[in-house]
Amino acid sequence: MYNCVIIDDETHSKEIIEKYIETIPFLNLVAFYHDPIIALHEINNNDEIDLIILDIEMPEISGLELSKELRGKSTKIIFITAHDKYAFEAFEIFADGYLLKPFSLLKFTSLIMHLFKDENGGAIKRNPKNFFFVKDKSEKLITTKIDFDDIIAIESLHNDVKIYTREMEIIAYSKLGDIKDLLSKNKNFIQVHRSFIISMNHIKTINGLNLKMQGNLFIRIGQSYGERFMSLVKNNTLQSKKIQKI
Repeated sequence: MYNCVIIDDETHSKEIIEKYIETIPFLNLVAFYHDPIIALHEINNNDEIDLIILDIEMPEISGLELSKELRGKSTKIIFITAHDKYAFEAFEIFADGYLLKPFSLLKFTSLIMHLFKDENGGAIKRNPKNFFFVKDKSEKLITTKIDFDDIIAIESLHNDVKIYTREMEIIAYSKLGDIKDLLSKNKNFIQVHRSFIISMNHIKTINGLNLKMQGNLFIRIGQSYGERFMSLVKNNTLQSKKIQKI
């Protein structure tokens, strides 16, 4: 999965690119910035960003100027603009791609596939991350990093999810199915109810179908999930061995 950021002062343009990104399974949109100044201040060297999609004509600071500050903070940068007059200057500062608005899904996808190819012609695979980013619904401008190891449970709230961690609780713009897909390769997580995914690492006690999790979170296992869960518990329960007398 490759993390990408959009910096574009045009909301309509951002919405189109966001839809395009959703069609590419190995791209993960972690942030969108309408204001280039905010992007400059918030994106730092510690963020793992693989791609920045950057508009050229923006107020206060142009995308070309901004790219010089962000070049070392992202593996690749693609410029997007409604004017072809910037093409030479863009490639002078080592742009990885240049798209002229309005561009089609095919052009966008072709460029992305070209940029993220290995020597055998396939999409480059990265080591799986042990974290992800979410937009906090209560604080719309805040993007929060969630470490897998800190997650106690995730609860579905219809069109949102509530993430319980060791330090906080966050209501995020996501669906339980999306989070389940993200965690699918981590065997510590299991769905125990149609509304709950839990981390096996944070179970305190099991009493029948009732779970007590760290943070005094109580969850009842759904009937259709009980058999798989109890089988997993049984396989990880220490069994005493009787000593036979000779």
